[in-house]
Amino acid sequence: MHSMWKATRPLLALAAFFFAMTGALNAQTSGKIEGRVFDAATNQPLAGAQVVVVGTGLGNLTNRDGYYFINNVPAGVRDIRAQYIGYQTVTVTATRVLAGQTARVDFRLPTQAVELEAITVQGEANPLVPRDKTISKA
Repeated sequence: MHSMWKATRPLLALAAFFFAMTGALNAQTSGKIEGRVFDAATNQPLAGAQVVVVGTGLGNLTNRDGYYFINNVPAGVRDIRAQYIGYQTVTVTATRVLAGQTARVDFRLPTQAVELEAITVQGEANPLVPRDKTISKA
């Protein structure tokens, strides 16, 4: 019995190795994207900028150092977009995300004036309280 155990031990170790590798390969179908977002003119980090993977629900906001990361990004070629109020939206196209690896994408956002539509205010032509009726009555 002892000799049979010695003979099957290498086969069991090999089988366990293949099962472990198969599980690891199946689990690695996504990657990670990280980077920083800066003001293009001043090179200062932008805190609270929104970074998204276009066409997915994945995204994150930058921290006070302008750093962001997005986990569980499906492997493949992806477009990454950064936006912040008062700055132009910038999209980096064809970023290759490899399974189990981290892709780095940094952004430099140029400033842009915020344009608002004109506001029209309409008022009443007649006053709410007639000028000759300003005393109180009991």
